[in-house]
Amino acid sequence: MRAAAFRFQVTEPGYEDLSGEQIRRMIALAPSARDRFLVGLLACTGLRIGEALGLHHGDMHLLASSCAVGCGVEDPHVHVRRRTDNPNQALAKSRHHRLVPVTADVVAHYTDYQYGRDQVAEAAESETVFVNLLRPPPGCAVSYPNPKEMRDPPEPGVVSPYAVSQVLAVVRAASAAASGVTPMPGPVGRSR
Repeated sequence: MRAAAFRFQVTEPGYEDLSGEQIRRMIALAPSARDRFLVGLLACTGLRIGEALGLHHGDMHLLASSCAVGCGVEDPHVHVRRRTDNPNQALAKSRHHRLVPVTADVVAHYTDYQYGRDQVAEAAESETVFVNLLRPPPGCAVSYPNPKEMRDPPEPGVVSPYAVSQVLAVVRAASAAASGVTPMPGPVGRSR
């Protein structure tokens, strides 16, 4: 049996794969633990910005086993769900729930972010993962304008999670294929 090869054509010229070093530099230049986690999550998973901003704490299964919370999937992963009731109006494009594996580095960035998040009393009231910590109103879910405002950062070298999210989504698929990553069982990765 012969299968057709998967072909990928970039519709806009100028996109290039980012090296691991470039991604590490972007994470290092991010101005806060929240932004380092966001950039790392986008780089590792290929999530769209709306999918990331719509994550809830219950979607974060970052232990080796999530059996204790009723999930039979092994290894750290996030659940991407379409929710129409997110307080920040973040929305996953796909209507289908899927699982996306994450690395130990993403788990470490999440832990660092959670430490800072726990210092903001208002943040405890929000189920969404990404909340305002430094700008008013504290504890409210980060909305689309927050990362979009960082497209043209005021300081050279400051990273925009929104600006890189589209590139990282494309890069993740190529990186995973090149490194021989085995997909997780069930609906995984980006669906069409």
